Amino acid sequence: MAASTGSIVQTVTETDAEIEELKSKYAGNVKVIRDMGDFKFMIDVKTVKVTLKFQIDGSYPNTAPQIIVRSDQLSVQQKDELMQALTNKSSILLGQPMLCALAAFAVSETEEIPTVECVKPK
Repeated sequence: MAASTGSIVQTVTETDAEIEELKSKYAGNVKVIRDMGDFKFMIDVKTVKVTLKFQIDGSYPNTAPQIIVRSDQLSVQQKDELMQALTNKSSILLGQPMLCALAAFAVSETEEIPTVECVKPK
């Protein structure tokens, strides 16, 4: 099965290969759900400071994945800024596999960000 828009085609097998690369880079920190509603794949990638959720439809990589950023170590503003940066990066990478690049970008962008001290209620 292939998703096609224009002359660029990425098969499910190619997306599977990209997911396997994510799994090897983030060993034990990648969760994949297939065929959930409108999405072919929903992929959670947990890094040191953030969890990224990529929601991919059948036209990926010709359309960017929907990206959700979760973190209890970053402020709301930091998460919003990272989300905007990832959205911008994904628009630049349209038409090519981008999940590993986006995850690596998120890691590099958050390495130097000081974390917010979360105080848990007693």
